[in-house]
Amino acid sequence: MPLADKQVQAFAARLERARETRRPIAPLTDEARGMTLEDGYRIQRALLRARTRAGERVVGWKVGLTSAAPRAQIGIDEPICGFVVASVVYADGAAIETGRLIAPGAEAEIAFLMREALAGPGVTLNTALLAVEGALPALEIVDSRYRAWKFQGPDLAADNAAQVGIVIGGRTMPLAELDLPLEGLVWEQNGQVVATATGAEVGGTPLTAVVWLANKLGEWGLSLHPGDIVLAGALAKILRPRAGESVRARFTHLGSVSARFV
Repeated sequence: MPLADKQVQAFAARLERARETRRPIAPLTDEARGMTLEDGYRIQRALLRARTRAGERVVGWKVGLTSAAPRAQIGIDEPICGFVVASVVYADGAAIETGRLIAPGAEAEIAFLMREALAGPGVTLNTALLAVEGALPALEIVDSRYRAWKFQGPDLAADNAAQVGIVIGGRTMPLAELDLPLEGLVWEQNGQVVATATGAEVGGTPLTAVVWLANKLGEWGLSLHPGDIVLAGALAKILRPRAGESVRARFTHLGSVSARFV
């Protein structure tokens, strides 16, 4: 049975308090054991409505868990998505304040800038390709409102897929100038290489994330808009920088993007 609307609102308020106070909570599924992934997204949409009422502006979306192994660990069989608001979009080299977060992490990603609206169902790689302006190098800043990052899929959906910030670098590069599956990444922490990867790590090509996202949003009567940013998912492992540390993602053609944690 789906969660009652009253419970959805209560859980959304609980997550918002955890974000504001930096005090992590137990997974919602510990209390609501029958909670489904769609219940989690209902809570996320309640958070979205609350943020927009407070004056926040949605400027894009993130896609996560684009490979099967991490999905299996939290009991879901599809990627996950969350919204991005304007107040958490940072320029290359930004200082990320760890004191405002609980247990932050950083991921290296390829971002897409939408040129045209895109709405599911029925979105394909071809229609997504036509709707995208180009690609950019990006970092996603993630954080969890749950203790020790322990949660199940519905909890993660409710927590806006752990989205708390994005850092955008480089310039928008037309997709015709890129071979997305072969676009290489060198992932660095404090100037040391910690991982390498290619765009193929994200569903074979990062553009599949745009396809999945547009179709998923269509299930809720939502869509991607011109100017939206879409984070396509992590190419390599999450890093856990502390205050005083830095991360940088260097791509073969897209350029680089970095952030300092303070």
